[in-house]
Amino acid sequence: MLLPQSHAWTPLQKWIIASVAAGSCAAMALFIYSYERHRLPPTRGVEAVENLGFGFRHITIAKWTESELGHFPYFYYRDRQLCQMGAPPSISPSGKFAIYQDGPSGKLFLFRRADQKITELTQNFVGVAYPFIWHEDRGTVEAQFSKEHTSMTFSLQ
Repeated sequence: MLLPQSHAWTPLQKWIIASVAAGSCAAMALFIYSYERHRLPPTRGVEAVENLGFGFRHITIAKWTESELGHFPYFYYRDRQLCQMGAPPSISPSGKFAIYQDGPSGKLFLFRRADQKITELTQNFVGVAYPFIWHEDRGTVEAQFSKEHTSMTFSLQ
C-alpha cells in the first residue's frame, strides 16, 4: 500500500533528517575521540592512610607494575617507611615497640621507637607471623606462625 503523495517526505525534510543523523554521528565520534585522547591515566601515589597510633601508619600506595596499577600496603613510622607489609604489623601496648614482617623478604623486624633502631629478628622467611603477643614486663614479644602453629619469642633489647 502506497501512501498518498501528501504524506511523502519533501526534499528539504530528507536533507534535514540526513544532516541531523550525520551531525549526531560526527559529534559522538568526536566525543569518544576526545575522551580517549585526553582521559587521565589511573592515579599513582597514596590511596589510603590508616593511623595505627604512636606515630605508626599503614599506607596503601598505588604503583604501576609491568602490566597494571597495583595497590601495595606499607608500614610507616611518621615519615619513615619501615617495610612493604607482609602480615599485619603489631605495636606494643605502650607504643615503644613495633614488630613487623617485610613482605618481599618475609623477615621479621623489631622497631624501637625511642631511638628508631631496627633489629632484624629472622634471617629468612620462617612463616607468616600473626598474631604477636607482647610481654613488655618480661622484655619479650612472641610471634605465632600459621605454619604448624609454632611460635618464636624475641627479646625487646
